[in-house]
Amino acid sequence: MNRAVLDIDEAREAAAYWLARRQLGLMTSRDQAAFENWLGEAANAAAYDEAEASIASFGAVAASPEVRRMRDAALAAPLQARRITIFWRAAAAAAIVLLGVGTWSIAPRPSERTVPGLDATIQGAAPAAPAPGPSARRYATAVGERSKYTLEDGSIVSLNTNTVLEVAYSRDERSVRLLQGQALFEVAKNRNRPFVVLAGDRRVTAVGTAFDVRVGDGGVRVVLAEGRVTVDPLRHKGMARLVPSLDRQELQPGEQLIADPYRPLVIAAADVERLTSWDRGRLIFRDDLLSEAIKEMNRYSRTQILIEDPRIGDLRISGVFNVSRPENFLAAVTAFYPLEERPRSKGAVVLDWRKAG
Repeated sequence: MNRAVLDIDEAREAAAYWLARRQLGLMTSRDQAAFENWLGEAANAAAYDEAEASIASFGAVAASPEVRRMRDAALAAPLQARRITIFWRAAAAAAIVLLGVGTWSIAPRPSERTVPGLDATIQGAAPAAPAPGPSARRYATAVGERSKYTLEDGSIVSLNTNTVLEVAYSRDERSVRLLQGQALFEVAKNRNRPFVVLAGDRRVTAVGTAFDVRVGDGGVRVVLAEGRVTVDPLRHKGMARLVPSLDRQELQPGEQLIADPYRPLVIAAADVERLTSWDRGRLIFRDDLLSEAIKEMNRYSRTQILIEDPRIGDLRISGVFNVSRPENFLAAVTAFYPLEERPRSKGAVVLDWRKAG
């Protein structure tokens, strides 16, 4: 490899190390002197400025109280491999900045292509899918891929990982069926032609608005970012068979509806930024169970992370992770906690306690 490239990479790695120590308050007077000496080199100063500017765009997540709590919890965890050195803590901090937050690591630029007749730009290549019905068009993403389309009425739909969507517009209604996965809709206004999304056992109707719909685990979640939507069951029960409006739910901006066939319907406040961050290529965790974070990250990777010890799943995690680099999530977790990955089979690894020694 070209020596100049190596020097750039080494400067960037060192920049992440120093930035992490400063952000998390781990600097000693000796560290400060070493940092200032390192910063005297022009290439190092440029790398540090780049890292600092990038992390600022994420609101300095690595320095947030949530990440500080995660660090403290990791150091206090009653584990077999509890012997964590000062260097280990610094490496963990660097992992959160460089790998977990992923603020300045440069991912490969996704390929772009336009689907004929749709004026649609797609990030990555969509997998082959069965032909849709005669009046519908089907669009799909593979695991780890995301797509963005501009539909014929000007509405924009973004598809998340492993998603299948059918679009069938008529003169009176703009109908979309979400067969699996997750999609974010930015609907062009047309009061005379409602925009309808069929997902699971629900019908979501909008005129001009922005909302996210996810189908999975037998349920449906609708998150309203702006505007107004109504949500109806596809099959009414009881008196609602005679008066369908009895089953109708209207969401306000900042609310989410969760419909699970085995649980009562839930309408609650939603963290819209967090629940739609995937559209910006990120996943945000805020003091989440590690088991839940792993479940979410596994959606974006063909290599699945498994947990056998429930105590590992009960650990907490905060941070911002790049959905295009799911391997960085695993690297950050194993750097921050005394954990290690073990190959289980093709396409699977087990997360276990790091052995002392």
